[in-house]
Amino acid sequence: LPAAAQTPPPRNVYFALFGGITGGGDELARVRFSDGYTESIDAGGLLHLAAGVVVMLPQTPIAVQATVGWHSDSVNASNGDITFTRYPIELLGFWHATPYWRFGGGARFVNGAEFESDVNGFTDTVRYKDTVGLVLETGFRVFPGGWLNLRYTDEDYEPESINGLNVVAGGKVSGRSFGLNLLWTF
Repeated sequence: LPAAAQTPPPRNVYFALFGGITGGGDELARVRFSDGYTESIDAGGLLHLAAGVVVMLPQTPIAVQATVGWHSDSVNASNGDITFTRYPIELLGFWHATPYWRFGGGARFVNGAEFESDVNGFTDTVRYKDTVGLVLETGFRVFPGGWLNLRYTDEDYEPESINGLNVVAGGKVSGRSFGLNLLWTF
């Protein structure tokens, strides 16, 4: 007799890819181009990419999401570049209110934040202390495994060094921002 087909047990752990845009925070630099056009870099912008895992807790509508990412904003011109880059690690919890809506938040541990300006051969670098921020997020399922999320992030950056010289006292920079992202789990 042939063996009976068995249904595989439900999965609880999924890999995740994350990409989004963010805006807000204090202005770090404003660049004026030769044609009069201006562009700025803000401490809450602009492109955020990450990868990680989502764990659905068995028999509950609760999920835990952990990601490691790259978050950067830049202005590029023929005579140089200005960038603000950081590497966030996020640990978030979500309540799946319905099959289509989830609500949650958690901590964002930001590492290696650095502002760098390299224009006309002159380079300036500001390194910031590692920091911990808050994330609040709500998501709508747009396809199986795909979530469109609106998020709020609240974090501050405190300068650690400027051009290699330690900063003794400096003002904090607000990285408070809003963002829109797509999370794909598989």
